[in-house]
Amino acid sequence: MMTPLTEFDPVEQEVHRRLLEGALHRIRQGGHPLLRDMAESLLKGEMTLDELTRSSVAAPVLQAAATSYLDWRKGLTQEEHGALVAQVSARVDQLREDLAPDKDMKSA
Repeated sequence: MMTPLTEFDPVEQEVHRRLLEGALHRIRQGGHPLLRDMAESLLKGEMTLDELTRSSVAAPVLQAAATSYLDWRKGLTQEEHGALVAQVSARVDQLREDLAPDKDMKSA
């Protein structure tokens, strides 16, 4: 079972927030116009993810985007997938390191 974000420690919450924000900025740059609008609304705080998931207007666009992602993912070689996983893991590790509560003490 997935742990709700509210149960993560503050560093993990911030890691998740930054990863989501980065993804929304990338979505806002291209793709389907409705996805760009949804990303913009989420970034501006005009809509929540919960509201988005219940939107009958958004559902077909999100489903098409998920299908497109899965098709792209299936097309990756094992090596490409491994490189992608390593890249994402390195980004998460870097965020955790940057946000570590005792980071300031380590650099002093």
